[in-house]
Amino acid sequence: AVPGAGLALGGLGGLGGAGGTGLPGPPPLPGVGGLPMGGMSAGVTPAGMGAMGSTGMPGAAGLMAMQTPAAPASCCLYLENLATCAELSDEQERADITEDVREECGMKGEVIGVCVPRPPESALANGEAGRVYVKFREQAGAIAAQRALHGRSFSGNKVMATYVPESDYARAEAGEWLPAP
Repeated sequence: AVPGAGLALGGLGGLGGAGGTGLPGPPPLPGVGGLPMGGMSAGVTPAGMGAMGSTGMPGAAGLMAMQTPAAPASCCLYLENLATCAELSDEQERADITEDVREECGMKGEVIGVCVPRPPESALANGEAGRVYVKFREQAGAIAAQRALHGRSFSGNKVMATYVPESDYARAEAGEWLPAP
């Protein structure tokens, strides 16, 4: 993005501000401000001043937007690309990944289940990303873990952490290889 070219949403609870510094940014442009968005009002500020910092790099609001999945928060997370399908085909590797995920996610909230489904041959042949599902006792744990894991690199893989319904966790736990959300 080129600073000053176009518009970027800003003014959401004061996030982003002037170049993502946390300082108040310019007031919203007239005619668009006050639109209700999920219980918050949003204004529009010139690009480079809200979601994008003045350097063209994402400010705080921009980083939050890039890291927040579209699915509503739930107690269950889907972790994609944490491991390859080839790694998940090995029983010992799956056990190690299960333990590592339980330990890592357990720092964010009480984990009541980790499911690492065995990939089918078609997933191996198609080079699909590995999948891991985590179920937390409370939604707050899933939210904290999603924020910590989404976009993080593990063994050179960029992890995508997405909320999924408990029904997806149950289906994966039953051995089903679900399509990516």
